[in-house]
Amino acid sequence: MKTTRAKIAIISFLLIVLGLLSAASANAIAIAPSDVTWSAEITVPFTAEQMLQPGWADNTQTMLTALTARVSSHGARLSTRKQATASQTTEYTLALSGAGTLAQVKQILFDDLTPVGGLLGGAAELTLSGAVQANEPLTLALESNPSTGYAWSLATYDPGFIHPADASTWQTKSNLPGAPATQNLTLPSTTAGNLVLTLTYRRAWETNTPITRRVSLQATQLATLTDLINPAPVVKTSAPSFPDLPVRAPEAVQAPPATYDMRALGQVPAIRDQSSCGSCWAFATVAPFESALMIKDHVAAPNLSEQYLISCNKSGWSCNGGWFAHDYHMNTLGYNQTAAGAVTEAAFPYLSANGTCSLSYTHTNKLNNWYFISGYNIPDETSIKNAIMNYGAVAVTVCVGNAFQAYRGGIFATDEGSVCGSSGLSNNHAVALVGWNDTEGTWILRNSWNTWWGESGYMRIKRNVSYVGYAANYVIYGPSCYSLGTSVTPSAGGTVTVNTAPNCNGTQYMPNTAISLSASPKSGYSFFAWDDNTSNLNRTLAIAANTTATGYFTTPLVPRIFAPLMRK
Repeated sequence: MKTTRAKIAIISFLLIVLGLLSAASANAIAIAPSDVTWSAEITVPFTAEQMLQPGWADNTQTMLTALTARVSSHGARLSTRKQATASQTTEYTLALSGAGTLAQVKQILFDDLTPVGGLLGGAAELTLSGAVQANEPLTLALESNPSTGYAWSLATYDPGFIHPADASTWQTKSNLPGAPATQNLTLPSTTAGNLVLTLTYRRAWETNTPITRRVSLQATQLATLTDLINPAPVVKTSAPSFPDLPVRAPEAVQAPPATYDMRALGQVPAIRDQSSCGSCWAFATVAPFESALMIKDHVAAPNLSEQYLISCNKSGWSCNGGWFAHDYHMNTLGYNQTAAGAVTEAAFPYLSANGTCSLSYTHTNKLNNWYFISGYNIPDETSIKNAIMNYGAVAVTVCVGNAFQAYRGGIFATDEGSVCGSSGLSNNHAVALVGWNDTEGTWILRNSWNTWWGESGYMRIKRNVSYVGYAANYVIYGPSCYSLGTSVTPSAGGTVTVNTAPNCNGTQYMPNTAISLSASPKSGYSFFAWDDNTSNLNRTLAIAANTTATGYFTTPLVPRIFAPLMRK
């Protein structure tokens, strides 16, 4: 009897212990981070122009080898498939898969895959699956980049489970234009069960753009997958400082017109497209230089390379944001460069990725200078107008939110400044202003989101919204001015007259100007020759450097046969 009771007690004790262990195990599972099973497929296209670049094949293979090593270090698998397309491009498709913590997955998507843009490198589709509880509100925190026009939206879901919020909110993480931000999507849950969500990352006006990256994440609990932001974000920094901040108010224009549009004057090239790369800062740097070339050199639709600024700058700027890079067009050397100045688009085509700077490029044009209109603030309207009329397109920053991205035409009057904070210092996008309309109270804003956005790539924006105009700056470009001096030998022999008026800076000449000169001997002298050995009294020269034109005279006391000795 005692044995039986003892057995029962032991069994009861074991059951209690097993129950406690089971409860502890359940609690441990509930609080431990769930493993994530994931897969990704990323397509990386290369255009024919990119494939013609020196070293393209070797650089691509080096990149793929490095990617394989990096993702393998996290226990993931990577396979690569190469194929040609009908449009004479080559595509590499990267197929990845693995299992582990969400932190490991984010490390791969936002760090290891940076060379090909990672999750934000193009139109993307993200599938999340896992269990949800009844009445469990879910807020997805997603890495996004409002400066590109791209945003996450819910594509497919079961309305029996959730009722998505009408709009997303943005949280700025850096004050560099072009830097990523956190996009929050609230998804109130109503029913318990297994939920599958599909989200797309694309521009709202480019619904037919093919998806180039597909990522699928599965976890026991869907709440495990709600934090999908970069674990190593761009650090919020103060605006770049200079020993002497380059500030100069532009010269005043007498009675600026009520309307002004550089497009109507043929002073802006075609609209560009930064695509999914946060390189608006590079496009806003290039735009004023291109318009200056059209104004000063009468060049038709110049196309300078934004990729040069992205890949070759030494300032740490990239597809994750940057600042106005005019110095690289003027006097600052990029990586592996022997000269400063602009590079043509043909020499370094746009990649919509960070790329590398392994070549020394030809720099076709240089800026004379550049200035902020009034520093880190929003200048008065008249000063911006003066800069546009005197120098061309003016680079500025603006704060971008949902309404700016959704703009299709008309006068934009929605103030989204709160998206970026309490001042324009944290503006997230860089653009250019190319005109105005006083009746409307608007600026004409030139964007870099292709012609399908807004009014063929432009916006009419009210002057007092979204901190538009903050940090306005302009460039000064013009061919070098050359000086022409004159002299006579002997000094009493005559005079040399320049018949062509100066056409550069009031007292100098633009390159290759045809300059007419004439020599007049004084009484008792006769003209002998110019310093180029021509003997006509009248001479024409094309100036290509600072130079002096000398006229030689002689007298009857010096036979002409000895006159050449006078020139030595």
